Amino acid sequence: MEHERTGIGAASAEDLDWDAIGGFLAVRLPGWAADPGPEELAVRLGLAARMGSRLHPTLVGLMVFGRLPQLTQPHWGVSAVRIGGATMSDPVVAREDLEGPLDRLLTGALGFVGRHTVTLADQVTVGAATEYSEVALREALVNALVHRDYRRTSRVALRIFDDRLELENPGGLLESVANLDDLVQRGGISAPRNPILAATARVLGIGEQLGRGLCLMRRAVTARASQRLLIESDVKSFMVVLPSQHCRPLDARSLT
Repeated sequence: MEHERTGIGAASAEDLDWDAIGGFLAVRLPGWAADPGPEELAVRLGLAARMGSRLHPTLVGLMVFGRLPQLTQPHWGVSAVRIGGATMSDPVVAREDLEGPLDRLLTGALGFVGRHTVTLADQVTVGAATEYSEVALREALVNALVHRDYRRTSRVALRIFDDRLELENPGGLLESVANLDDLVQRGGISAPRNPILAATARVLGIGEQLGRGLCLMRRAVTARASQRLLIESDVKSFMVVLPSQHCRPLDARSLT
C-alpha cells in the first residue's frame, strides 16, 4: 500500500481534477465539512501526498482523477489492437492507444471492442448475440486496470483476434493467491495489489471488491456456449482470454 501513497514528483496538484475529487468526497464522506478541506482529505485518502511544501498526486489520485495521467506516466494507458487472424504475425486491422484516467480507459476499451467485433442475429431470442459477453469483458477490463502492477513500465494490452480476445496486464498473481482454479470456480476474499485504488474504484461504482470477478467471468463465458475462460499467469503478467462466441471452442491452455 505504501507505493500507492507516495507522491509522484513529475506531476503536480494542477494535474488533478479537483471538481471530480469533490464529487468523490461527497460520496465517500457524506456530510463532510469544509474543514478539513479537500486537499487534506485527499492526503488522508491516499489521493495526494505532501512533498516538502508542495502537494503532488499519488498513483491513485493521478490514475483516477488525473486530467491526463499519461503525460507523466505514459505506461498507464491501454494498447488496443485488432488483428486480422489468430496470431500476432497476422495483419493489424486497427489500433488505438487509449489514454486518460481510469473511467475513460474503461469506456474507451469497451468502445474499441464494440467497434471491432461482430454482432450476429440471435436465432433463439429477440435481439442479437454479441461476440463477447459484456459481463465477462467488463470484469476482465476492470481487473486489468485496477489490479495491474503500476510500477512496471508496460501498458495493459487489449488484443482482439478472429477467435478470441486477450487482456494482459503487467504483474502476475500475488503470492497470497494459493489456488487460482479455486478462485475462478468459487471466488474468494478480495486481496488487491492496489488496495487504495480498488477501494476508490469501488466507491465510484467501477468495481465491487468482492473477490468474485474471475468466477463471474467464467460463468458469463460458459453460460453462452460450450466455451471456457482461459487464464495464463506468470511473475510478469496476468492474461485473461475470452473466446469468441462465433468460433469453435478454443483449445484449453489452462485448468480454468
